[in-house]
Amino acid sequence: MTTLERAYQEIARHRSEVPGDARPSPATFELVEQFIHERGASGIGDFVVDSSPTGTPWSSISEVLRILIWSTPDNGTEIIRHAEQWLREASDERRIFSALHLDVFPFPSQSEMEAVLARVAETFPAQAELCRSVIAARARLWE
Repeated sequence: MTTLERAYQEIARHRSEVPGDARPSPATFELVEQFIHERGASGIGDFVVDSSPTGTPWSSISEVLRILIWSTPDNGTEIIRHAEQWLREASDERRIFSALHLDVFPFPSQSEMEAVLARVAETFPAQAELCRSVIAARARLWE
């Protein structure tokens, strides 16, 4: 079993033992750190999505990516840029979901984010409410 798969098992264990606790367990952080050490940080965002076993909950993939943002040497810059590209391409719903759950707003400008997320919402209607929520949350920051 890979370190990434063990991280997913730990996420599932923690969620079942501590329902409603959105914070990752210390063990999850340790496994993600080990994963970075084994794999290296370059291209890690795409690797996580591509290497996640079929059936891995999208929320678990997003949790690993969120931890990686704070744990990689570039403070997640590459992961965020890749997530923005996933949103622009709008071709993989799992990547879209993950990109919208990174706890950072994609794109430097509000207008670019709105345009891209409007297209994402059209392409993936199941993600439309999430797109609207991200747009509204960012708009509230400027009120």
